[in-house]
Amino acid sequence: MKKNSIIAVSIVITALSFVCCTYDYNMPDFSNAYPIYSINDVSDDMRRIWIEEAKVYGLTFEVAREKWEKKVIEYDASDNVLYSGEARGKADRNAKKLKVGYTCLHRISSTDNNYYEVCTFWIESFYPLSISPCTCYADVSANNSYTIEPAPANSRIFPFNLTWDSSITNLMVATTESLGYEISGTELEVIERDINDNIIYQGSPQKNIGTDYISHKGAYSIEFLLSFYGWPKGSYRNKVKIGAIIFTPLRLTPNMETILTSAMEHTIQTYI
Repeated sequence: MKKNSIIAVSIVITALSFVCCTYDYNMPDFSNAYPIYSINDVSDDMRRIWIEEAKVYGLTFEVAREKWEKKVIEYDASDNVLYSGEARGKADRNAKKLKVGYTCLHRISSTDNNYYEVCTFWIESFYPLSISPCTCYADVSANNSYTIEPAPANSRIFPFNLTWDSSITNLMVATTESLGYEISGTELEVIERDINDNIIYQGSPQKNIGTDYISHKGAYSIEFLLSFYGWPKGSYRNKVKIGAIIFTPLRLTPNMETILTSAMEHTIQTYI
């Protein structure tokens, strides 16, 4: 009986120890926490569809394969933009949703290692964000709807080809001969202007691999000046600049193919 009493007392003491013991639990500190996210790369199916659309905006493979950069826009609960730019893997701590984009870039010239923006494919879906141990995965596929945003005007570079037809040649020859000279050569000059009509370059056009020429960064329109030279009839000495045909400026477009003709709006300036 005494033994049973001892066992009973032990059980009561053990039970009381469970009741009386307390445990301290420290809640995680979220004061410096932020949402984290991950975005998949451009898949083969996405690339196959998108490069065909990017060609409309000037994409060229003459120098190298294109590159892709991930872009994001982070929004708070009231749809205010908290961040816009390259994907960084972690969002603003107040961000509640994420918009994802992929920017297509290409190289223009074999002498320039830089990649220039062509356009950005913005996915129409939004991806939720929250402060959590779990990563928000933005799983994008070729089935997602998207919109295309062209590169900003101040960052674009345009490859272009240029030639002129026989009507321009005949015009230069006729003008030269009317002044008592024989034509001896021509020289092409361009004036490139930005979107605000400020001149950003004037001189010989930049030569390129794959196309005849490329514009300078930020050029929006281009003016062609075709100068022609000659020497006195019967002599091959004392070459002088006879004049120039100045064409009305043209808006630069992707992979522009231009053939100058006398039917285009132009003026003739002579120096003799």
